[in-house]
Amino acid sequence: MKNLVFIPTYWALDDEVEQSVFDHPTLLSKNGTLGRLLRSFQEKKLGYDVLIIPTPLHRSVNSKVKKISEKYSNLEIKVFSEDDYEKIHESLKKISASKEFIAQTNLDDYPGIRNMALHYAIINNYDNIIMIDDDEIIDDDDYFSKAIEDVGKIIRGKKLTGKTGYYLQQSGTYEMRQQSPKTRKHWLKEGYINEAIKKAIHHESRYNTTPIALGGNMVMNKELFLNVPFDPYITRGEDIDYLMNAKHFGYQFLMDNQLKITHKPPKRITPYWTKMRRDIYRFIYLREKLKFLNLDIEHTDPYPGHFLGKDLEHKIVKTNENYAEYCLSKKDVNNCEEYLKNNTEIIIKAQQDAKRNARKYFSYQKEWSKISKFMMIK
Repeated sequence: MKNLVFIPTYWALDDEVEQSVFDHPTLLSKNGTLGRLLRSFQEKKLGYDVLIIPTPLHRSVNSKVKKISEKYSNLEIKVFSEDDYEKIHESLKKISASKEFIAQTNLDDYPGIRNMALHYAIINNYDNIIMIDDDEIIDDDDYFSKAIEDVGKIIRGKKLTGKTGYYLQQSGTYEMRQQSPKTRKHWLKEGYINEAIKKAIHHESRYNTTPIALGGNMVMNKELFLNVPFDPYITRGEDIDYLMNAKHFGYQFLMDNQLKITHKPPKRITPYWTKMRRDIYRFIYLREKLKFLNLDIEHTDPYPGHFLGKDLEHKIVKTNENYAEYCLSKKDVNNCEEYLKNNTEIIIKAQQDAKRNARKYFSYQKEWSKISKFMMIK
């Protein structure tokens, strides 16, 4: 089998940090975490090709990523470039992809960069793709063999076409520490994520159903990614959304409780209201999309289900009010205003966008499935 390890790496020019849509962009003036991850690869039996897609596809960013990668000459590393981007776009034009489809083939956000990796895997005829984020470390010597183990085989009476593992935090366990529990008492994401992972991994059997998938520890078989793309209309949480899409279209995607990876994210350099804002768009969109998925909301509990109910807007408003009050107490007027903006125009715009876009994914998926067959032949 031909396997590809895909690493997305997110960067920001020093004066463009707040404009970044990514959680942990590395400042171009810093070295970041990519080298640390590749160093952990070097100590393992890899034997697979590695694709790194940097974003933005700025010449200086690409140069920086290449410079880091070249230190690990024993690894078969391909750094995605502007030429690769243009070749994929030209291929789509030649097979008469729609203007909407081509417009959504970009590196502007999380689903875009992941779909670009899938396009690359399809064109180059890979059987499986292993997704690993650049702020992680491979500690398990058998990680790569475990990653592709059983993929494509019959598990629990059905072909296993996708699986996810979980993250070990710096504490050495999967449990994330709840950030700002008082201010975020209506938005305790970390706690619900912990519950979801516990629900999926605490079983005697290795493979179990899961409401959660982690994009930095995720394996997909060709049969799945030829037919199911990431949703380009969601702002973040594209990994969990992908799991839901796979289930909707009848593919088996499970949690592998032996597949673990160490997660060591850098300190956030963007203000929290930016992440909160993207979560507003994300959960409102996902709640609307759930109306059209062959999936009950109960199957998304405890996470993301806790944030997909009718009381979502109440949770959003209360959390942003708490942050606005905190900022005001620190005389931080600018950030206070951004949190209050989340509670007014952002909620309204997110609701409008969700109504407008929630059904678009299904047309996109249909075209993806058709186009993938042509791209694979070429």
